[in-house]
Amino acid sequence: EEQEEPPSDAESVENARDAVNALDSRAKAESDSEPESDASGLKPLFADVMNDDTELPIGRRPEDLGSDVSSDDSEDEFTRNRIGNVPLWWYDNKDHIGYDLEGKKVMKTIQKSEIDKLLQAADDPDSWRIIQDFKNDREVRLTDTDLELIRRIRMGHYPNPSFEPYPDLPIVEHPDRIHPVNGATSSKKRFVPSKTEGRMLQRLMMMLRLGKIKPPKPPPPEVFDLWSDDKQDSKKKGPAPLPAPKMPNPGHAESYNPPEEYLFDEKEKAEWLEQDDSQRKQDFMPQKHSCLRHVPNYDNLLVERFKRCLDLYLVPRALKMRYNVDPESILPQLPSPAELRPFPTDISVEYVGHTGRVRSLSVNRTGEWLATTSEDGTLRIWEVATGRSFREYKFEGSTVCGVAWNPVEDIIAVGVEEELFILDPGLTVDREEEEQGGETADRPPTLREILGAKLPEVNTDEEDEAQKAKDTKKPKFTFQWKRPHGNLLNQGFRFRIKHTAGIKQIAWHHKGNYLSVVCPKASPTRQCVIHALRKQLSLTPFKRMKSAIQCAKFHPSKPLLFVATMRLVRIFDLQEQKLVKTLKSGATWIGSLDVHPSGDHIIVGSYDRRLLWFDLELGNTPFKIFRYHTRAVREVAYQKKGYPLFASASDDGAVHIWHGKIFDDLVTNPTVVPLKKLSGGHKLVENLGVLCCEWHPTQPWVFTGGADGRINLWS
Repeated sequence: EEQEEPPSDAESVENARDAVNALDSRAKAESDSEPESDASGLKPLFADVMNDDTELPIGRRPEDLGSDVSSDDSEDEFTRNRIGNVPLWWYDNKDHIGYDLEGKKVMKTIQKSEIDKLLQAADDPDSWRIIQDFKNDREVRLTDTDLELIRRIRMGHYPNPSFEPYPDLPIVEHPDRIHPVNGATSSKKRFVPSKTEGRMLQRLMMMLRLGKIKPPKPPPPEVFDLWSDDKQDSKKKGPAPLPAPKMPNPGHAESYNPPEEYLFDEKEKAEWLEQDDSQRKQDFMPQKHSCLRHVPNYDNLLVERFKRCLDLYLVPRALKMRYNVDPESILPQLPSPAELRPFPTDISVEYVGHTGRVRSLSVNRTGEWLATTSEDGTLRIWEVATGRSFREYKFEGSTVCGVAWNPVEDIIAVGVEEELFILDPGLTVDREEEEQGGETADRPPTLREILGAKLPEVNTDEEDEAQKAKDTKKPKFTFQWKRPHGNLLNQGFRFRIKHTAGIKQIAWHHKGNYLSVVCPKASPTRQCVIHALRKQLSLTPFKRMKSAIQCAKFHPSKPLLFVATMRLVRIFDLQEQKLVKTLKSGATWIGSLDVHPSGDHIIVGSYDRRLLWFDLELGNTPFKIFRYHTRAVREVAYQKKGYPLFASASDDGAVHIWHGKIFDDLVTNPTVVPLKKLSGGHKLVENLGVLCCEWHPTQPWVFTGGADGRINLWS
């Protein structure tokens, strides 16, 4: 006979369910007479059903069998509530628990209090058999068959005791085996309860009773969209990390045998060697080799790999979201440059005569004379209106690096390498012209008269040698005011002061009595020196500076000194001898500085192509940062009287003219508008363009001097 296949686990569970349904009605009918027990003490609950060869259809009771055993109709388990797989806590605040098949409400009727349950347990000894089905709103009484089924499931047995999971499993014996599968003896801890775990459990129970261990808080109610089809994660993840940018593929120029048009000729080689590394289009010079084994080692390999690693490690990469915004709506509404006239636009006068780079220039207080210095060793005084070279002073073998005109008198301070000269060019101004120009006729004695009255006698050569011998004996350096003699004295030079390093910048006080000199390469105590002309004294206000001083300017009305180092601008009070404020520029190297006539704003030019505007009342960081120049900014200057203009000169050969209006209400921010880019007036010489610029004291004109030796007046 053919053997039947053993039923699966699902089929066994269904058979057990059919048996429970069949015996449910049978147990009620035979509740008066209890069945006899067998020798093992178990009641033969499944005797009448499991010994029968008839298979019960799913969901049918034994009394329903007989005439319609082969029918395909089956009754499902009783289900009154038709709400489906919906949480029941949704109906906590309702009077019903759901809806039946006809759409009527299933009312809550089996809700009982704890007192009612206690009374029912006292009256009915079988109340523990009652189970409440809240979903269908009914009470179910468990029969002995149900209890036996539950007991077998809890013990890990099959619900049907007659079910054999492996009925046809052959028993294989190995008579020739001589070794056991495992000969190790079982340890005692496998069947003896652990005393350590018992003590831990007692300790935890004691702490629970004392309240030291609190149960975890219940989780918050789960809220989800009823109408959504897809299950979305509650936690939103950030955007995916962006991949690192790939290096561009090599082109024909990187080949070891490039085409002829990619090779440099002699002119292109010379231009490539003269250019800076930041200006070159490619970091290498194409070379041609006959075969691959003739290619030498690449010198910049490690440098390029190191830069690539820095790019991958330091450069931040972020996903930028594109916004559909009109750029014109974001930009501030600035006035048109045509409404802000006058400002310089064209070259009106050219001053030709210097053969070297023009290092500095300065205009006298009336705007009639212009003083310029150059690397050709000359100091020239020009007539502004005509461009005529009025006077020339030569310093053979020396570089004249700085010049500044006194704001009160016609006295010039000239820096020639390490020496400072005080010059009286002899340019007198009639008092009638001064009165017509608006100046008062009653003025104090001129500085020229004071310097002329206090001039020391001319020393002879023997006295100079004796003085030098005395100076060599002194270990401490002192600034000595010496009177020139010979040709320099006849030309109008009144004093010469020796410094310890080359002079870079000269600036006068607004009263004309004090003069600041900056020597960046000197010792920290002598990098900035202040000279008093009336007393003929020299002061060093700083004992130490962490960085080299680049430039210094006086406040136009207060006893303050602005000192710019490589990255910071410090403001010192000379009267109280203390530091007032420190401005952080964020630039790599500050090159120039100028103070607004009001004293509340300054502009700073840096060698990293930035122009910074500081508002001293807003904070210690730049109020505005402008990046209009393509190379280093060499000089910045304000227009001192009458016009809200300032200029910036750069190595790109251009001068930018700006409109910067300051308001007195202390609420409105300054208005800064770029007006004009003055280009074409100077040529680039050794990657140097415009080195200095200066405004006319009374007109909206600007003077510029470049590395090509030319000086232009823009009006």
